[in-house]
Amino acid sequence: MKSYSLTQSLLIAATLALGVSSSAFAQTAAATAAPAATSDYSAGGPGVGLLGSRYVGLDFGYLRFDQASGPTSGHEFGAAYNQPLMPGLDFTAALSDEASGAFGTHPRTDQALAGLTAYQKINDWLKPFLAGQAGVAFNRDAELYSSSGIFTTHNSHDDFDYVLSAGAEFQVLPMMVITPFVAYQEINRYSHDWDYGAKVTYRLSRHWSVSATPEIDQHHNLAYLGGVNFHF
Repeated sequence: MKSYSLTQSLLIAATLALGVSSSAFAQTAAATAAPAATSDYSAGGPGVGLLGSRYVGLDFGYLRFDQASGPTSGHEFGAAYNQPLMPGLDFTAALSDEASGAFGTHPRTDQALAGLTAYQKINDWLKPFLAGQAGVAFNRDAELYSSSGIFTTHNSHDDFDYVLSAGAEFQVLPMMVITPFVAYQEINRYSHDWDYGAKVTYRLSRHWSVSATPEIDQHHNLAYLGGVNFHF
């Protein structure tokens, strides 16, 4: 995952997705209002996923950090809000709390982000997307490592944070979508990561869905998240 060829391939894929999304905006520039949040929801229909849906979601999960000093576990709690602005464009906001160490008490990072997700509905089962979010990260007792992976010091600081991601939402069953993604996150000059994962979402009813998300980054840190979403 650290090779130049993989990074180059990811950037090419993101560029292609941006071209697809730009085509979607050109086709919908005359739109003045978003459709009803559940207007396209039906059993077996194209609206069972998260893109283009107005919802709030909660996630909680287990983290495993592969550090130079040895594996460390932790937890993550997150809350998200998604609001369609027009066909092919969603506003997103997210809050998260991530902690590791004994009983998940430290180090600790809290984030507040907001941004946009652009997507193209290719057909009833495929929606590629590009997303960008920016905000602030509050780091407490952060463990800092040198380029060789040697622990240096603990540090607490607040930083500008941004996340760029690309992927696609695939409807694989009448009520289930799988969304593989790749994301780049920059918290500060000590922390910047490539994350790879896939979010599986199953629609229980018009208003409720559940999600599961395994993730891994280039440092081999793992995350297993589960969540519930309310659509309205």
